Amino acid sequence: MRLVARQADIQVALTTLDEEGRGVGQADGLDVHVQGGLPGERVRARIDHKSPHAPRAWASLVTVEVPSPDRVAPACPAHPRCGGCVLQCLAYPAQLEAKRARLTRALGRDDVEPVVPSPIQTHYRNKAKYVLGRAGGGLVLGSYAPGTHHLVDMRGCRVPEATAQAVAEDVASRLAAAGLSVYDERRRTGELRYLVVRANHEGRTLVVVVTRTAGPRVTLAGLGVPLVHNVNPTTGGVLFGEDETVLSGPALLPDRVGPVDLQLSARAFFQVHRLQAARLYAEVAAAAGTGRVVDLYSGVGGIALTLAAGGATVVGVEAYPPAVDDARRSAEAMGLGGRAHFELADAAAGLSRAAERLGALDAVVVNPPRKGLHEGARAALLASRPPRLVYVSCGPESLAVDLAALAPAYRTDRLLPFDLLPGTPHVETIAVLERIG
Repeated sequence: MRLVARQADIQVALTTLDEEGRGVGQADGLDVHVQGGLPGERVRARIDHKSPHAPRAWASLVTVEVPSPDRVAPACPAHPRCGGCVLQCLAYPAQLEAKRARLTRALGRDDVEPVVPSPIQTHYRNKAKYVLGRAGGGLVLGSYAPGTHHLVDMRGCRVPEATAQAVAEDVASRLAAAGLSVYDERRRTGELRYLVVRANHEGRTLVVVVTRTAGPRVTLAGLGVPLVHNVNPTTGGVLFGEDETVLSGPALLPDRVGPVDLQLSARAFFQVHRLQAARLYAEVAAAAGTGRVVDLYSGVGGIALTLAAGGATVVGVEAYPPAVDDARRSAEAMGLGGRAHFELADAAAGLSRAAERLGALDAVVVNPPRKGLHEGARAALLASRPPRLVYVSCGPESLAVDLAALAPAYRTDRLLPFDLLPGTPHVETIAVLERIG
């Protein structure tokens, strides 16, 4: 095999996309992954890194010599520098086909249904997150470029809901006028680190400003906007710290997803695409039925409460205490406390406790993080053998591993993917599994 030197330019005919949305093709005996390249293109690329273990290389796009017929102008002015929506340059129907192809490859199955498309491709995120920085003498709402800590100005981003974007810009101008220093990660000085804005279905917002210390609290309280102050003194890339104070306005943001009214705290993890989340939850509820159901990795309760609103008796299991608090508040506010109970526990222990509470189970819903089911959770599912599993996956590759592990006891009857993050390679999938025997 002829070796390609680092930083050498190379011509590549791209045929597919990898899981990060890079175009992939073969050249000089290498599988070359080109950031910014699309299937069907011939490109000139610059090798940035080669694997020492496999004939694989990663490259930066230099020029597109033969463009794909599906290449389009991206919606955001920061594309592709921010690295967030790498597929904005790919026509939307082709994005959906690429997501389905990724799932088909990962699972080795050809019975994957077409991806349920998003009704909107821009301004769909109900939560906007920014790195606060300085550029040109002003305060910047930014994002780190991929693999770097180089700040990219995110003004004009078309992904957040318009309300969240407008509030973020207003708060940034108030922070700039207040004269607070920006955090310097090398010197570990300065204060302003991150700004997070969550918007609800009515256009109301919950704003979080993250600083290095509690020192700016008095200044932030005078900004005149509903605000939560979070203090994060750590030196890593974690967004939030543990010290949090509501400076003005309510501590919780009500939001509605389908038939469910949620109470979301500042740090709550929740699907950022409200419209698609409602569709996905409805499909999960239809698959799980109206009997006795356990919802593992239940988070703030979106799926569990959708099930309960449809007549099921549900126990949600979640290991993150603030999420359990949010879910319990939402259940009480909806009058579902008798049909929706939430356990603070890991998935394996929580499944056992939920089964004791409910008796014989009709279905279990699992919605694990991207890396898939924990080994203990998988073992607990195989031991309890509920008649039906409804698996909600945000990682095709980990879904493949889990379905293979469950295959001795369950057959997969349906695979329905959803596009919750247009412009990205991410795909969410509902897998419906039936017990064998």
